[in-house]
Amino acid sequence: MKIVIFCNSDPFHPHSGYQIPIYYRLKHYHFDECLVIINCQSDNLSEENKIFFNKEIKVIKADIFKPKNLFKSFLSFLLFKVPFFATKNVNIKTVNELDKKLQKFKPDVIYFEGHLFGTMHKYFKNYSYKIISINDSLALAYKEEFRNKINKNIFIRIFKKMNFSRILTYEKENYTKFDSCQVVSEYDATFLNKLNNNINVNVHNIGVDSNYFKAKSEIVINQETFLIVGNLVGGNYTYTKLFVKNVWVHFIKRNPSYKLKIVSRTIPNSTTSDYFKKLNIEILSNVNDLVSCYSGCFAVISPVLKSCGMQNKVLEGMSMSKPVIGFNESFYGINEGVNMKNYIGVDNFKHFVSVLQKIVDKEINLTKIKDSAHKMILDKYSWEELIMKQYSQNKFLFSKSNYVKNQNR
Repeated sequence: MKIVIFCNSDPFHPHSGYQIPIYYRLKHYHFDECLVIINCQSDNLSEENKIFFNKEIKVIKADIFKPKNLFKSFLSFLLFKVPFFATKNVNIKTVNELDKKLQKFKPDVIYFEGHLFGTMHKYFKNYSYKIISINDSLALAYKEEFRNKINKNIFIRIFKKMNFSRILTYEKENYTKFDSCQVVSEYDATFLNKLNNNINVNVHNIGVDSNYFKAKSEIVINQETFLIVGNLVGGNYTYTKLFVKNVWVHFIKRNPSYKLKIVSRTIPNSTTSDYFKKLNIEILSNVNDLVSCYSGCFAVISPVLKSCGMQNKVLEGMSMSKPVIGFNESFYGINEGVNMKNYIGVDNFKHFVSVLQKIVDKEINLTKIKDSAHKMILDKYSWEELIMKQYSQNKFLFSKSNYVKNQNR
């Protein structure tokens, strides 16, 4: 089998939700040849051969999208009614060059990783089986934000409402043009099928590398330290600030010896950082050993208040044998998960404060919960097993599709 993967950043050193599944797909898929095309700012196509887990992979770096300045992007957003992320121009010259290479490569399947590639069906019209892999529906993520009323700024709300309507149209019209649309949870699949039942949606859960994310016995656990893992930008930043304001502030008043550590590549502005310090919150940037961070805490917190997608931090925490506490919505993508058996789910901010206090007062059996969650991860969420299941499903689907297409030539 020959596969092509289009992605928006380097998948060989993953640090985001999009990159991690690509990394494990490349690691575990069986393929004869593989071509990875990475979108990046470059004057010319650059090519190299890379050895990755004893597999030879051809890598092309190409300037697929031409970014505009903020004014031109906003103008395109208003005039052409496209989502703000899709206001970039497609570099037709680069795309044509890539199309020639694909015709020569003759792939069996092409993956387009992320919402940004939603219009690529217009430019690569060969007979390959084409998959748009989006993890979760961006329209649904916006819908969750509106439901939870997390944006108080009226101008941001107006912009997001406008962007939301454009994203709905974008997902409704473009994802039907692919042979398959991959999401990571049933919740997203149901939403997209209601949006347009002609979208061929397939659910492929994300997993966790339990051989990597396992507790280090030599690290002493601080019984008064909670941990949040998530880059403090966009939605993550908003949800984390809401958690601090509505949960942590109240909890720390009663429990001043407790600490919250946040692993984030991005450090907030000085005002926010100083405010966090006063609340016993430490931001850890430039972390090279995430496993040690998990090992040193006694519980993991997910502050994200949305139902769509799946969260790496939740699966990683469970794999590390740590109790994971979060809003009920954080666990919707884990079909086998049961509240108070595999995780600790809360209904709202007030309930969150109450649960943290119960944990401190030892009213909740954390050992039983974390052990049950760890077993579930080992049984159901191994990356290798999930990827091979996806591989078998996709291989069947694109073989069937290519047969139909060849019959219709």
